[in-house]
Amino acid sequence: MGNLVGTLALVATVAVVAIFLVRERRRETSEKGYFAGKKPARPEARSDTRDWPAIVEKAREVGLAMASPAIALTMVKNPITDDAHSSMGGRPSLPVDATWPAGRDGKPMIFLAQINFADMPVLDGYPEQGVLSFFVEDNDLNGCDFPSVGSTGFQVLYHEDPDALQRRDLPDHT
Repeated sequence: MGNLVGTLALVATVAVVAIFLVRERRRETSEKGYFAGKKPARPEARSDTRDWPAIVEKAREVGLAMASPAIALTMVKNPITDDAHSSMGGRPSLPVDATWPAGRDGKPMIFLAQINFADMPVLDGYPEQGVLSFFVEDNDLNGCDFPSVGSTGFQVLYHEDPDALQRRDLPDHT
């Protein structure tokens, strides 16, 4: 976990410093008239009085404060079996008597992925077992409305007992 936090801190630090440098460059060029159609004046010599070590340290602190625990997912090509293991696309694991999630238009939603928490390293605040499945509407925007209001274009289902689930085929629809 410490390695992940360190990596996130480094990425955040680089991003903050890059944003700062881009903004500084834009300010300098606009002062010289580059954007006003004027011929640029000869640049004046000036010394950089900024405390770069302090700026980088502050960016690192901000990055560390914003970091959250995470788990990296890796795609592995394995055959899909009938158990409720983690997978992307294909057939979801649902209870036998459950109805397939449907969109506002009544059409079956598209199955995106499912995560079986038993397949994952333990992450504080998340269950250690159960299956989380993700579905989106079958439309041009895949369930995303603009502006995005509510949760009508997608469904996320959690089933605590993976043994009560079975792989299901997409229902017929017209």
